[in-house]
Amino acid sequence: MNPLLASLLTNARVLTPIVFVIGFFQLVVLQQPLPNIVELLFGLALVLIGMAFMVAEMFMPSFGALGIGGLAAFVAGSIILLDTELSAFSLSLPLIFHSVSSRTLRI
Repeated sequence: MNPLLASLLTNARVLTPIVFVIGFFQLVVLQQPLPNIVELLFGLALVLIGMAFMVAEMFMPSFGALGIGGLAAFVAGSIILLDTELSAFSLSLPLIFHSVSSRTLRI
């Protein structure tokens, strides 16, 4: 199997239960609808693709192109998720900064 597809499926398998638990908590416990569901899904997809690109960089050396593209997708998706009104789905700027800086130091 293609390493990029394998890492994308692995990341999706890990993130899917987390997203379902957060969505269940939002809908059942807090009893609030999800605003901007398309924006949330787009941000999650960018984070997932970014993580897959960074993992694929380890298996398919591309002189940093996949790593930098994954880093850009991860940052863009994180900022989209940061810009939501729901605190359950938002990410903090220090978390994004530390994730990006630790990945950048490995490149």
